[in-house]
Amino acid sequence: MCSTTPPQTVFITGANRGIGFELVKQLSKLRDPPKSIFATYRDKGGAKELFEFAKCNESVHPIQLDVRETDTYAKVVNEVASVVGDRGVNLLINNAAIGNFGPGSVFEDTPKEKLLEVFESNTVAPVMFTRAFIPLLEKGHGSGNGEPFTWSRACVLNISSIVGSIAITDSTALLGFPYRISKAALNMANKLMSIDLKKRNILAVAIHPGWVQTDMGGPNARLSKQQSVSSLLSTFQKLTADDAGAFVSYDGTNIEF
Repeated sequence: MCSTTPPQTVFITGANRGIGFELVKQLSKLRDPPKSIFATYRDKGGAKELFEFAKCNESVHPIQLDVRETDTYAKVVNEVASVVGDRGVNLLINNAAIGNFGPGSVFEDTPKEKLLEVFESNTVAPVMFTRAFIPLLEKGHGSGNGEPFTWSRACVLNISSIVGSIAITDSTALLGFPYRISKAALNMANKLMSIDLKKRNILAVAIHPGWVQTDMGGPNARLSKQQSVSSLLSTFQKLTADDAGAFVSYDGTNIEF
């Protein structure tokens, strides 16, 4: 059964711009918005819009986080716990990622350092951060109002990309060698995590947001941020236990791994 009941508490990584920031804005404008939206940024200088938005929206809490710095996760968890208490976290959106589509992004010239940097941010960090948030997500399941295994109870959404699909890859024209590998790995990580998290009543799904007009997607992308996020929120509401471990597009269709 799907749930149109919004989550009470949401945590979004990489939320100072692009899809992440648009998620913050649209979640805040829901008829029954979350009580708390935690939005991370890496550098305060690049988060001016987020801070301005938070001034007018008391439910939004900016938090500094570089997802690659795993030794800071405990501090972030404690900061969130001090605000939400026994409510926990209902929805964790692992959105922060590094794109790589310019020089050094094809098989012949990608340096080892770039492969490791992108993999650490796009694959390792979502796994480790989700693990750190399990206690908060378990509390979220206990306090949530919606049906079990829905976005309003306890859910992890890993923002992936269709360019990480092995099944439909037949060209290297898009470049992004490290990025595409990292997203393929994230899809497998999501599948594996979903099996263990389901035992804890936590739903985990990998999501393709579409080709979006962001710094990463470029101005010629098919979707605006507003269009992508509007569709994503509609799809989030329809997720159920049957979607655990799945790779789903922004429009709700399943994507082959």
